[in-house]
Amino acid sequence: MECIRLAVIGAAAVAAFLLYLLLARSPTGEGLFHAHPYSARLAIIQRMSPEVHDALPLQLSSDFASPCWRRNASTGLQCLPAFFLAGAMQSGVPDLWQRLHQHELVPAHHNAMSYWWTSHPRSSAGDFAAYVRRFSNKATLRAVEARPESLLGDASSATFTFMFAESLRLHYRYLDAFDRCYLRCKGRHPPKSVPACKSRLKVSQGGYRGDHCYNVAERATAPPDFNIPSLAVTVLPDLKVVVLLREPAERLWIAFWKYRQFPDRYGSSATGFGYYFGNQSAAWHDCTRDFGTQACALRFEGNGPDQAGVFYHCDQLIKGMYSEFLGEWQVRPALTVMARFCSRETAGVLWQAIHRPTSADPPSTCHPTHPRTPTRFPDTFRVPRQASAPMPPTATTVPGGPLARITCSYLPFTARARLGFDRAAAHSAE
Repeated sequence: MECIRLAVIGAAAVAAFLLYLLLARSPTGEGLFHAHPYSARLAIIQRMSPEVHDALPLQLSSDFASPCWRRNASTGLQCLPAFFLAGAMQSGVPDLWQRLHQHELVPAHHNAMSYWWTSHPRSSAGDFAAYVRRFSNKATLRAVEARPESLLGDASSATFTFMFAESLRLHYRYLDAFDRCYLRCKGRHPPKSVPACKSRLKVSQGGYRGDHCYNVAERATAPPDFNIPSLAVTVLPDLKVVVLLREPAERLWIAFWKYRQFPDRYGSSATGFGYYFGNQSAAWHDCTRDFGTQACALRFEGNGPDQAGVFYHCDQLIKGMYSEFLGEWQVRPALTVMARFCSRETAGVLWQAIHRPTSADPPSTCHPTHPRTPTRFPDTFRVPRQASAPMPPTATTVPGGPLARITCSYLPFTARARLGFDRAAAHSAE
């Protein structure tokens, strides 16, 4: 009965969500940002993504719920997403997308997980024209023209946590500038203004690490307060964003096992996870001591050689720091936040809400399982960081059979509530 009761709650939440996406229309993107008005944003985009700038502003048609337009009378219809399922990572975004596109008004003839907004423009994600083509294929356009109220979606789960490595659409010029600077420093004719470049010692031997190149690269990229939400809402002023948030400790535990570089380096065991967490959290606190929380969350490896040398730049730790990213998404696009909490009793809430069942029977199980994820994180993880965090003496692999993962439920959660991820608070927020 508990599963059925929560399924009804989930159905109401999803119905409200769909109506919200269909009916809530922000009047304009102009003047949303005090730091960067529309004209200033266009100037930044022209420098960072000229192909995007050349397409703006999009002359959107009022005939469609999704942002669609025709350049002129002779060109065909082109479309972009009306909403993002923007993250967070390891929080069930692909699962929610699979459930959402069962709805007749959510076409799924495109690749919804292209990670275009976060990818390097020279990656396989391509340029802006390639992104438009993803939402403008023949099958998608037929669905949109047949049902103009249809909503196209982008379900790239890295978009919400727009840390440095997930903002290469804006920061690729940083990488280019740094590479040029460092190669010149280590080349045959190093700049006379930086005597340290003459050192031919390797970095591991105490050689020069190209410290001056960080400032050079910083001047080549977008300003810190222009980010992925700024870019997205400049392109799509009526964009709606949905975010699923998982308890940060559990999200970190799942990420540790998902990406093999972490168990391979620190050890495939709970002890290895402890080394990993200790090493990463110590590096994080060192960074915040020198540069502050926001600078470390948004541009960790861009702060200097010490941070650039940290294994994977504390990326998974930062991806659980939701408060560092939530405010930007709240100020810019309209935002819906759903906190995702694991529970054996409340899995599969949205399936009945989105997928039209063939019968009135309740689902046979509340917790479908997946075989590849290890056991839940240990309670001993919930301890304060220790002062020192040594690396393990050996990266010994500890064999162990994978256990079934509990599929988690989706519970509506106010975006402005204190995100303490306490289960009792989450249930009271229903």
